[in-house]
Amino acid sequence: DERFWRDLVPTGLSWNRTGFSLAVSYGRFDVTGWCDSPGALCVWNLRREDVDPRKPDQTFETDSCLQCVAWHPADPAVVAAGSFDGEVHVWDVRGDGDGDGDGDGKENRRETRAETGEGFVARSAVSDASHREPVTAVAWLRSARAVGTRAGRGAVWTHDVCSFGSDGRVLVWDFSKAETQIERPESDVDVERDVGRTKIRRVPFPSFGFETRAPPGADATRNGSVRGVSAASRVPFGPGSGSEEADSNLTSSAFILGCDSGAVLECLVRRGEAEREAFARAMRETSKPAAGGFSGSLPSPMRSPHVTAEYEPHRGAAHGVCAHPSEPGVFLSCGADGALKIYARRERRRAARLEPRAGALFCAAWSPARPALVACGTSGGTVVLYDLLEGLLGSDGSERANGDVAEGAFGGGLASLAPTRELRGCRRGTPTQALAFNPALPGYLAAADGSAVRVWDLGARFAVPAKNEGAAIRRLAAGEEARGY
Repeated sequence: DERFWRDLVPTGLSWNRTGFSLAVSYGRFDVTGWCDSPGALCVWNLRREDVDPRKPDQTFETDSCLQCVAWHPADPAVVAAGSFDGEVHVWDVRGDGDGDGDGDGKENRRETRAETGEGFVARSAVSDASHREPVTAVAWLRSARAVGTRAGRGAVWTHDVCSFGSDGRVLVWDFSKAETQIERPESDVDVERDVGRTKIRRVPFPSFGFETRAPPGADATRNGSVRGVSAASRVPFGPGSGSEEADSNLTSSAFILGCDSGAVLECLVRRGEAEREAFARAMRETSKPAAGGFSGSLPSPMRSPHVTAEYEPHRGAAHGVCAHPSEPGVFLSCGADGALKIYARRERRRAARLEPRAGALFCAAWSPARPALVACGTSGGTVVLYDLLEGLLGSDGSERANGDVAEGAFGGGLASLAPTRELRGCRRGTPTQALAFNPALPGYLAAADGSAVRVWDLGARFAVPAKNEGAAIRRLAAGEEARGY
């Protein structure tokens, strides 16, 4: 139906853990009020021999635009997405015959599914306790109840979904507590005829939540004000801790948040049993019967996440943030001011500022295989790659040779580092709004602009790390190179 897709553009990207399935959320960025446009989640299984770029293998239509998407970290067939109207959706796209979700597609059929049909798990309920504005990012968090359990198929019940909204709310959803609810008919005529009632699985309330409020300070205009979240990225626990097992005993998670005000924050979201019970008690006390379930109100004023650091802000919205996948001491951000900033967490300061001079930057990502490789999406529809090793000089002033970095060598070349490569794909010049490196097949990079999703094969140069490349990034994280940039 061309009318359904007429105004929709890809808004988010995510590769599943096997690296074969690519999920794309479809919505709109040009809506500034109430949104009555539909949305969709599309999944392509690139392992199939008959991949059709113009027809996804699975399509899930939604009532509202989808703005972001994230695959489950342990189950390759479970995916979450956030919508413009503030809802969080979860699907199980298993259906490839053998049930492993690896995307081989031998028995898989290309089909479009209604949200309440096959593959739909549940979505969050709309209430005073949910998001009131678009969900800008979603992430999966291992639950405290899952300690000691086996991760793998069915692991959706061992993880919660954390959603971030432009209303400044950070909410944690336990989808194992979804309930079947009867949706109210839209018109009084349908009520009299007892038609239009549908059953749908919903999570009534978040199990925990925060609001990103500005801390008290000299500026009275900021005191207590809520800062909308435009981007979020979870910080991995410990060096090289990409596995969920490493943090299975944690009751808190560190996030980097980019705000629509330009602020860049590091926050600690604590989810201890006492805090959870206090939040649940507030939900019970403020909930009241309503058609289709209960509506609760968040505690007022709502607690703010523990802000452990506030970094140099952007001039304009901070559109993208990304924690390093293997070095927790480094992260990056990009924004409307056209700057790509790299921060050293230990020093609580900016370590480098890169400017592609391509207008506003809307997204950025680290390579999972090349510790020093960074990609960012520009307002002109291009993807800019930075190889940070090109700014690293040997102790004798000579450039690195044969792709290696001398042990202990790091120079001051990041201040004037030029883009290593610019990928041009969008002829219409619409902004590149989302990027995703493939975690299992790191040579592949997916980019979404206003006309298409493009998958790039970057080649060995951008997929195979140089000798001591990780050591160079660790030195950057230690703040030894943070001076003079």
